[in-house]
Amino acid sequence: MGDCGKRRCIFCGDLADDREHLLPQWLQKVLPSDEPVVHFREEGTNELPQWERKPFREKAKFVCKACNHGWMSELENEAKPILTPAITREELPYEFSLVAQWIAARWAVKTVYVMQASLPLAPPIRPTLLMLNFKPPPQTTVWIGSHARAREDPISSCYVQKPLELNAGRGSASEPVDFGYLSFLAVGGISFLVVEHRFDSYVECVLGPENPFSDMFIKLWPRSRSILSWPPHAMADRAYLDILFDPDTLPLGFDPRFFPGRLHEEPYRNVF
Repeated sequence: MGDCGKRRCIFCGDLADDREHLLPQWLQKVLPSDEPVVHFREEGTNELPQWERKPFREKAKFVCKACNHGWMSELENEAKPILTPAITREELPYEFSLVAQWIAARWAVKTVYVMQASLPLAPPIRPTLLMLNFKPPPQTTVWIGSHARAREDPISSCYVQKPLELNAGRGSASEPVDFGYLSFLAVGGISFLVVEHRFDSYVECVLGPENPFSDMFIKLWPRSRSILSWPPHAMADRAYLDILFDPDTLPLGFDPRFFPGRLHEEPYRNVF
């Protein structure tokens, strides 16, 4: 009974008995600074004020020691040499191999789960699937971009998470349908969009080749090329997210009833 009500590790379900850095500690050496820098975080409709603090020091008690010093530590060791050139923008253009794409995608999704632990949008099983399967869970798409703010503030970081809704079109009486969430994570010169969703076709359409915002992001996961050349043609920032994932981007007359109701059902791909 003594364990009742205690916080559980978001990955394995054991007692959360360790404090994990929200952004990994190794970033303190990659982007060294003893001066306070601006932090920004937005969770759902809660836009938190910007604040200044020494970078990459924040911790939270959402994981257990076994996870933090086991598979999570191994993942950080694998990710550091792969992500550092993009974070510091010292080697441009930079190429991600198939293995590097896999590691970078796992790292981005793991970091998003840690960042959103205080206000989770992903079902609890999703972090566990990441841990057990060594890859992002099904119906998770990861996009990689470059961070515009890094031009002025190379040590900046930013995190935004928001639920996603589908509307039936302007003037429709149909209720919006929740179908997942997106998280935008930027560290130094690199950024990630992590989208977990029911409907693959929506994300593919919004970030497809006919959308002007497609120049800002390259699909990282699921992998679609043996070598991914980074950065993309245009730089992204959080200001673009509200435009990019505005429900009004859906075509008029769209009927959400055509979509399946459960998260793990096969996406309906013939809407667009």
